[in-house]
Amino acid sequence: MIAELLNVVAPVFGIALVGWIFASWRRVDLSTLSEITLYLAAPALVFSGLAGKTLQATRLLTIGGGAIFQCLACGAATWLVFRLFHIKGRGLYLAAMFPNTGNLGLPLALFAFGQEGLTVAVVVFVSITLVHYSLGLMIVSGAAHPGKALKSPLFLAASLGACAALMGYTPPLPLSRGVELLGEACVPLMLLSLGIRMRRVHLKRPVLTLLLVALRMLPGLAAGLLWVSLFGLHGAERGVILVTGVLPSAVMNFVLAEAAGQQGEDVASTILLGTLLSLVAIPLVLAFVV
Repeated sequence: MIAELLNVVAPVFGIALVGWIFASWRRVDLSTLSEITLYLAAPALVFSGLAGKTLQATRLLTIGGGAIFQCLACGAATWLVFRLFHIKGRGLYLAAMFPNTGNLGLPLALFAFGQEGLTVAVVVFVSITLVHYSLGLMIVSGAAHPGKALKSPLFLAASLGACAALMGYTPPLPLSRGVELLGEACVPLMLLSLGIRMRRVHLKRPVLTLLLVALRMLPGLAAGLLWVSLFGLHGAERGVILVTGVLPSAVMNFVLAEAAGQQGEDVASTILLGTLLSLVAIPLVLAFVV
């Protein structure tokens, strides 16, 4: 069992470590790397992960709904705790609500559950991304941005891929192979970006940071357990939903919080500590579900 868990976790955090080490002696333009990932590799991965697969609308809604339910459960728990302890800060909600379903969620699902797991993780990733760029932006900015997520390449790729999957349409082989090849670059690029970003993060206000990490993982896992029980999910679907519950806060949370001037350092600290603690939390959940 330990060897199997290492086979899943070690490659993921190992590549992130490579990025962390590389950033210590070479200056990296992370913005360009992120744009290549978000605008090219990630949409290609999302499209190829859905198109050509046999998916039903109910399955898409169940998987995506579970991920969004976890996100909202973390938000509700955070609101209650913040009210109780008189904590304020719109950026802090992002740190607790939105998990790293891209940099960590996709490769973990691939290594733990194979191609089926990757397909499920793509649905989770797209669902969380849509909520992140709509509700998340509204929270951190205090203003409405309902249409921003709908204009993103990820949403367009997800829409096309989902339509192809629901209609049973398989793209021509040259097209599907080219898109798949581009999409294969997404996972290593995301992990390298995560390691590079972690190099620049420092731990601030440890008590608040630990509280935010707990609010990210504990309600997320509890909501995941409730969801898979209510809908009778099993196999890769069950595993990916439960692992999503304990994923650390997404790196994009720092970008959005920093841009809005809302507790960027605290969000960055939460990402750092959550990523470190996930080295323990993720293998524990995988040991339970595998």
